This record gives sequence, structure tokens and C-alpha cells, in this order.
Amino acid sequence: NRNDALSSFSSRGPGVGTASHPLQKPDISAPGEQVRSAYPTNDSAYATLSGTSMACPAVAGLTALILSANPSLTVDQVREIIIKTAVTSLPAPNGGQSTCSGVSYTQVPNYHYGYGRIDAQAAVQAALKYC
Repeated sequence: NRNDALSSFSSRGPGVGTASHPLQKPDISAPGEQVRSAYPTNDSAYATLSGTSMACPAVAGLTALILSANPSLTVDQVREIIIKTAVTSLPAPNGGQSTCSGVSYTQVPNYHYGYGRIDAQAAVQAALKYC
């Protein structure tokens, strides 16, 4: 939300996996609560919405910015940049749950924020310096 706290309606991990290959989910967090966005009712409509449908475009947009800054990056390098530049000092999640499967939201990665909240400016700067 606007205070960087995970929304009470957000899903938490862990993901489905196996004992030898558990899935860390989520991988990353992005703004997804009360986001103003274009809306499909007409060519000039906007709406304020919440949910994954608002957070996913933020991550997709960040990926596009990173690749615009450095088109030679691979998928794995883009993922590494997003993870390494994520904001990790985040407040307790809304909804009263500060641990998930025994992992606190303060550990990184965790089952609330993943590796943290995306930071577009830091990620683009890192992409420009990536060798």
C-alpha cells in the first residue's frame, strides 16, 4: 500500500513445490493497492483498482525500463537486478500475520514480500552499470 505494507488481501507463500525444490513465493512485491490506471470502458477512462492486476504491470514496466537501459541483459540478469535492488526494509504486513510457515517478514527472502518491493530507479541504475 502507500506505506509499503503488504495489503491484507495479498497472497502469501510458500508456493507448491517438492521437498528438494520448494518454491519461494512471492519472488518480489510491487505496488498493488489503490492504483490509478487506465480502464477499458472508453478511450479516456481511469479507475482506482487493487490486486495482482495492478502489481503485475508495475513489474512488467520495470522489466521494460531495465531492458531499455541495457538491451543486452538476459532474463536471468534482469531477475538478478530486480532482486538485488529491491527495498527490503518494509513494515509489518497488514492483516496481522507477521510470519508465514515459520518465516518472519523481516527475513529475506520471505513468504510475504519475497525479496522485497521493486525499486525502479535503483534497478535502472544497476542495469546501466551491469557488465
